[in-house]
Amino acid sequence: MTGKRAVFEAALKRGHNYAWDKRWMKAIEEYKLAVAEFPDNPVARNSLAFAYLKGKRLREALREYRKVGELRPNDPAPLREMAVVLEQLGRAADAAETWMALARLCVEQNALSRAAEAWREAVRLQPANKEGRQQLAEAYVSRSDGEEAAKEYLALARLYREEGDSARAKECCRLALSFDGRSSEARALWESLTSGRDTGVVEPSLLPASEGLGPVDVAVQQALTSLAEAVLAEEELANVTEQGATGGDGPAPLPSSQQDVRTVLGRAIDYHSRGRAEEAVTCYEKALQTGVSRVEVAFNLGLLYKEASRFSEAIGLLERSFESPEYRLAGHFALAECHWADGHVDQAVHHFLEALKVVDLETIGGDRADDVRQSYQDIIDRRELEEAGGKAEVFVSSLTELLGGSDWKRRVMEVRQKLNSLAEGGFILILPEFLGTPGCREVLDIMTRSQEYLKDDMPFVALEECYRAIGMASTWLPLHLRLAEIFAAQGKVEEAVSKYGAVADALLMRNRPRRAVEVYRRALVVAPMNVRIREKLIGLLIDQGETDLALEQYLALGESYYRLARVDEALEKYEEARSVVPRATRTDWEVKILHRMADLHMQRVQWDRAVEIYERIRELSPDDDEACLRLVDLGHKLGQQNKALKELDGLIIRWGKEREHDKVVKTLRELVDSNPQDIRLRSRLGMAYVEAGMKDEAIAELDTLGELQLEAGLKQDAMDTLRTIISLEPPKVEEYTRLLRNLLADSA
Repeated sequence: MTGKRAVFEAALKRGHNYAWDKRWMKAIEEYKLAVAEFPDNPVARNSLAFAYLKGKRLREALREYRKVGELRPNDPAPLREMAVVLEQLGRAADAAETWMALARLCVEQNALSRAAEAWREAVRLQPANKEGRQQLAEAYVSRSDGEEAAKEYLALARLYREEGDSARAKECCRLALSFDGRSSEARALWESLTSGRDTGVVEPSLLPASEGLGPVDVAVQQALTSLAEAVLAEEELANVTEQGATGGDGPAPLPSSQQDVRTVLGRAIDYHSRGRAEEAVTCYEKALQTGVSRVEVAFNLGLLYKEASRFSEAIGLLERSFESPEYRLAGHFALAECHWADGHVDQAVHHFLEALKVVDLETIGGDRADDVRQSYQDIIDRRELEEAGGKAEVFVSSLTELLGGSDWKRRVMEVRQKLNSLAEGGFILILPEFLGTPGCREVLDIMTRSQEYLKDDMPFVALEECYRAIGMASTWLPLHLRLAEIFAAQGKVEEAVSKYGAVADALLMRNRPRRAVEVYRRALVVAPMNVRIREKLIGLLIDQGETDLALEQYLALGESYYRLARVDEALEKYEEARSVVPRATRTDWEVKILHRMADLHMQRVQWDRAVEIYERIRELSPDDDEACLRLVDLGHKLGQQNKALKELDGLIIRWGKEREHDKVVKTLRELVDSNPQDIRLRSRLGMAYVEAGMKDEAIAELDTLGELQLEAGLKQDAMDTLRTIISLEPPKVEEYTRLLRNLLADSA
């Protein structure tokens, strides 16, 4: 089994390499070898199918995609590819049926947008496919796309009429008119179907309405509810006098009491709810003239002015909606529509962006709120949406589609989830960047599929999808980031870093330095030793005032140069880092950098220079244990034992005050091991054992110390050592006592 796995993986790798070079016949041969080893491996089968498809061997591709579908019955990708191949083979009916099967699978998985795409393809190939048209019509209804729903119901009506099913034809025609009452084709068909029983003219207003509840509609309903509650609660609604007055727009008297105000507002609510706009406007105007200051009145009247194309009057009232968070989203959206209709593109885009910011802040999470606000401010400051030719039109069209209809929140959440999946690693994608991309919904679906292929270890299929998306929206940078990720997943480090660098350059040209920083960070995950990328990142961080983050990168840069055996450049970068330390918020940066520099000098046996640096560290941080220990070690290396002992004694005194006896013992033990004949070190170690209460170790160490002292002719020191040993009451205390007497006798 191990051998088969090795053969399989080797063949699969060779196949991938040939596929990368677009040598499809060679790729097919290798993938077939892999499949022969593990026939039920879906990755190998899918790779073989893809190679057959690119090699124009359609029947073999179809066979392999069918096998992949059997191995992965819940994966919609094989069905999609089968439908494409069947159409290329000229088998339109089979292709349509496959699209229908794909749609059913997508419905089971609650992927309704993909199901709608599949139904559209089925209907395109089979115009008489009533099931497909019915499902597609219902999908358009759920998305509040009344115009497209009307087209499908009209087509269904014609199909049923051709079959002689008049009842169903009428029902479908009625539905078509309910969604698009202005359709002359639907009206003509209705007249034909009703054939003179009535005038043949159907009033759209008498047919069921299908207005979805977008954010503005929801806000209107909330405003009407709030006003109704205020009226019923009989609270004070305005400062009115009992004198009454006459409005400037006519002879009708203004309300002169709280009861009159409630009556006027009650009528306004009733008229507005029943769609009688003119009467509602008159009542709202009277309420405002009386002194009613509720934001709901200004908001509702502003919307009614907008619908009547009284844009300048609407704008002033709608701006008051920002007073209440409940109406902020709808207020910005309605204001944007006013400015857009009035030809003020810059102001329209500004309010559309503000509306999207409200949505994004609700869906992306509070922990990233500051980043989201900054990203929106970057777009507003750059004014790229209103200045980039037709980009504003693309943006506005996509936005109104996204926020239209009763299920707009679901659509926004779907888009947000997909954008988040494309923005791993902390790189935030906000809605305007997506909506300003031509064909944004399709591009996003393609990129989602690409990500799924990459996770399923199908990098070449993922790459193909990514290139397809780039062909549709070449300036959308997340696509190029995904391409870099695919390169990285394939181990093509140079290509990945090059692509990351190109994206960062584009962001800098668009004045997006914060985003460029994130891209450089991604590149360094792939190539942590790339000093050029890290130096660019450092420059950006310094330009943005992120000195502490820049210094972190300086430390990593110096380490990279060291590992590349470019020590002089490492030292140069550390010196460069020291020059920016004064701008940092942390106070320990210079010490950290100096330690790195001293360590490099130690490795180069440049001990004098290392001593200078460690002494500087001690000045900056007197309690830096490592620097003191290094100075002790260097003192011994340079033959400066007295200086080393002075450093050591200062360290021992400080540790003793802090009762860090373990540190003292450990350090002295290491020094004695390195310098076993050093009497002064052994003397300090022996006393350290005594201070630490380590009696046995102290006796043994002092015994050795005494011998060294006697050998060196230091009889007085040896006698002092013996007295210390005797005070510890060792097991052979008589021997030590006798030796001390002998030494005293010799000295007499």
